[in-house]
Amino acid sequence: ELSNKNKRIKTLETTVTHMSGEIEKLTEEAVQLETVLQVQTDYINKGYFWIASKKEMQNYGVVKRFSKVDLSSAPVSEFVEVDIRNFTEVSISSPIVKILSPVPANSYYIENYNDGTSVLKITNPNSFWSLSSYLVIQTK
Repeated sequence: ELSNKNKRIKTLETTVTHMSGEIEKLTEEAVQLETVLQVQTDYINKGYFWIASKKEMQNYGVVKRFSKVDLSSAPVSEFVEVDIRNFTEVSISSPIVKILSPVPANSYYIENYNDGTSVLKITNPNSFWSLSSYLVIQTK
């Protein structure tokens, strides 16, 4: 009987050792999956904005004659990367501001100040960024 119990103990010790290895392996996989999820979440929540004068935009070919807009020629190097989850406002050093990229009108407003500046305030980030991850703002 003692011999059988010793065999049973050895079997249980082997099982515990095996399970400990499996737990360690699963923990490592969970950490890797969390890392991948974080990278994907950060990527999904990236937005970009560019603020430039009408003249600058004409030089890049973004604004053409008759106020026609071609965002495909916007200079990628000029865009500022933001996390759209935290980006709720941006100060603009111009009293006249025009948003050229497609955004729902009810997802933001623009405050103009007496010192010749403005602030774009995003009231509904999910809606605001739903049509494009690029925000192009034209100033006077």
